[in-house]
Amino acid sequence: MAGEEGRVKRFSLSVSFLKKAVGAGVVLVCLLFVMSLLSLKLLLSERSRSHLVARLSAEVESLRQENFELKKEVLALRKENKRILKDAVAELKKRSSAIEKILSEIGFGSGSSSGKGGPFVPAPSAESYEELLKKTEYLLENIKYIPLGYPVYGRITSKFGMRIDPFNGRWAFHSGVDIKGRVGTPVRATACGVVEKVGYNRGYGRFVVVRHGNGFSTLYAHLCRIKVRKGERVERGEVIGLMGNTGRSTGPHLHYEVRVGNKPVNPLKFMKVKEILRKG
Repeated sequence: MAGEEGRVKRFSLSVSFLKKAVGAGVVLVCLLFVMSLLSLKLLLSERSRSHLVARLSAEVESLRQENFELKKEVLALRKENKRILKDAVAELKKRSSAIEKILSEIGFGSGSSSGKGGPFVPAPSAESYEELLKKTEYLLENIKYIPLGYPVYGRITSKFGMRIDPFNGRWAFHSGVDIKGRVGTPVRATACGVVEKVGYNRGYGRFVVVRHGNGFSTLYAHLCRIKVRKGERVERGEVIGLMGNTGRSTGPHLHYEVRVGNKPVNPLKFMKVKEILRKG
């Protein structure tokens, strides 16, 4: 190497030094490359995390919105359920009161007031839905076996009680009601029960007796045809025979009796269910 004065200076580098220098350079380059890769990886990782955070934030916001909508739906459903329950309670009250009114009107409500006593304990002001449901089910189950309504529709030509006999003109006790109609008109059971007797005699002609339980039974007489057999179970409204003019009869009609403990009672108070319900 030439200096300023023109003199030549000489430097000598050993091979081992050069090798070490080259090695150090290679190592340095490698370190720089690795560091660059790590920096790139960190940068990509940071971007990935940012994207992930942004996506998760969007999902969280979406879930919050869905949760808000679900809460609104739950509140709406609760309001609807309250309305339905309120309507159901009102309907149950209406039914149970109608049944109790019928039972009271015909004399089979709370029963006689004699031989009773004790302190007065007011009933709860409001019954729960479950209590009303049980009460109504109990009343409906029991009222199935009480003869209500008309066995056949037509004009009542003879009522229950004392009357002038149509054959001999003398006073006699009439144990049922006579309902005028046409021969062959379907006659229906007025309550659920079991056919206790079917047959024919001079007074009733062809007749059917249905035992309903709780002391109730009904008799249907002057039939032209019987449609049931002894021991057969019948439902309210089921046809048990056809109206006729058999036995001691002046024309086609149905003689209908209601009996309590085998004693005939006035059927009209059991038949006029609609009139009872129309009363204030």
